[in-house]
Amino acid sequence: PLEALLAPALPGPALETAANEAWLFHGTRPIAAESITSDAFKLDLAGSSSGSLLGRGIYAAENCTKADEYSHADPTTGLHTLLLCRVTLGRLLYTDEVTPDPRRCEEACGVGARGGTDGECHAVLGDRRKCRGTFREFCVFDEDQIYPNFIVHYRRVVP
Repeated sequence: PLEALLAPALPGPALETAANEAWLFHGTRPIAAESITSDAFKLDLAGSSSGSLLGRGIYAAENCTKADEYSHADPTTGLHTLLLCRVTLGRLLYTDEVTPDPRRCEEACGVGARGGTDGECHAVLGDRRKCRGTFREFCVFDEDQIYPNFIVHYRRVVP
């Protein structure tokens, strides 16, 4: 897994395994990456550019290739942007459905319950690897569960 490869090389405290904390990638636009790292993720913008298969939350992936699907090139440099984030996943709602019910995912995580997130789960794991042969992705519904540690700028190389 990503943690095994990255953890020894990254500065900062070790991941909190009791809270199911993980290193995950988030693909975004360069201007959004600057805003996120300056001000934090904004849940009210969730799903505004890429949809909400698992609910109206903040999405991240184990594989940079999956996050790259949501990255956009900077018009002046041609560079794409990913954020490498520490994400506290807690108890996961697992789904391998091709078309999961996003409201059920939100409800399981307590979205809307008393104005907060007091559900039986803390995040959703959409196992797209199992149902579509692609990548697993995660969705959290609380901005405090995801922290953008690093901005990664890169250029796509087509073989």
